[in-house]
Amino acid sequence: MSMKTWIKEFYAKPAKEVSKKNALAHSILKWEGLLKKNLKKHGLSKSEDDFFIEDNQDNYFHIDAGSCALCEVHWRDANYGSCGDCPLFKVRGDVSCARPRGDEDDSPYDKFVNSNNARPMLKWLKRAEKI
Repeated sequence: MSMKTWIKEFYAKPAKEVSKKNALAHSILKWEGLLKKNLKKHGLSKSEDDFFIEDNQDNYFHIDAGSCALCEVHWRDANYGSCGDCPLFKVRGDVSCARPRGDEDDSPYDKFVNSNNARPMLKWLKRAEKI
């Protein structure tokens, strides 16, 4: 297993090529791939205190707005101005995934970056599916 196999299973299409209709499902699949068990399955690790995953051959994949289908179809389409139409933003009470809400110490994104914990982001993405 490798970065190549991880991409094939969890990120088969680049975010910028995903339709608005499929952006949420694409994001959920990517974040499921970022669970520790799935990174381990493919021989990958999350860099410490940074926003990318890597393998032992110096291949890496950034986890940021550029690899997020939701950001591509909502934030970038709004000329880098607003997440306003993003279902994740809406379900979080008009708070982006990169900012903590009043009841959070860290944002879901920061929990992944700082603690290698993809579950908070997945929780919010799955809630967004229901709206």
